[in-house]
Amino acid sequence: MNKFVRTMSMGVIGASLIVLQACSTNESVTDSTKQTIGGIQSSEQARKDVVAKAGPELYNQLSHNLKAGNSTQAALTYTGVLCPNSTVTGATPRNSIFDAGTWTYYKFYGTAGTAFTAVSNRTGCGIDPGFVIAYGTSTTTDGLEYWTSSNPDLELLGFWDDVFGSTLGCGCFGDPAAAFDLPYTGWYTIAVFDVLGCGDPITWDLTVTGVVCNILIDGCDTGVFDAELPNGGGRMSEALMACANGAANHGAFVSCCAHLTNTWKKAGLITGAQKDAIMTCVGAANIP
Repeated sequence: MNKFVRTMSMGVIGASLIVLQACSTNESVTDSTKQTIGGIQSSEQARKDVVAKAGPELYNQLSHNLKAGNSTQAALTYTGVLCPNSTVTGATPRNSIFDAGTWTYYKFYGTAGTAFTAVSNRTGCGIDPGFVIAYGTSTTTDGLEYWTSSNPDLELLGFWDDVFGSTLGCGCFGDPAAAFDLPYTGWYTIAVFDVLGCGDPITWDLTVTGVVCNILIDGCDTGVFDAELPNGGGRMSEALMACANGAANHGAFVSCCAHLTNTWKKAGLITGAQKDAIMTCVGAANIP
């Protein structure tokens, strides 16, 4: 396992990864305690709840294209990374809960024991938003469903749906929210989809708290935001990660990072103080 991993904004180096239509309007929402980690349903109960919500006939009709226990296999592409209190928006196909290949994926980095929250509000009256959270990241949706995961890279932590009523006061069912202490230190995946939407537009937003967005180097928080580099250069942490991967020894790693940070400083991407903060963590890191 590579010692150089990124924060939620893709900026961590050295953290240990332990590795996841028809509907009636304004149905009653579920008790949120069922959907949080503290009192989480079994995966089978999550499936049963959606069957009950849709009705067996509609559920079978919508999910007929999936083999039992397996989701549609597709490339898993992350739309982006999540920072605390920054809201992202998106749209999703109707009833996309049944096809993990159509979900919208984000990743975030968190530390074990940190209080985490995620809230998704409908921004259009047609959607019935839901989401899953898993520990780990993957390049494929193989084995992933809303209620279970046989994907070896994704440990499914839960499925959230109908926790609170629609803030728009329209549409069907409720909106999802999660609140729990993160069980591991490392990268997490969150995926948003429509459960049983009943109209258009199928749009949503998503906000999280309790995640990390700075560049972390071997557990050392630089305090520097993990910014996107110009001209499609990826994030700063990715460039630093390349230094770690290519270094024959610690001195070579430090030299490579010094070159990068000097370049960023000259380009006005970071300040002198930020360069020093990064290099302090680089020098103290047990890399490679």
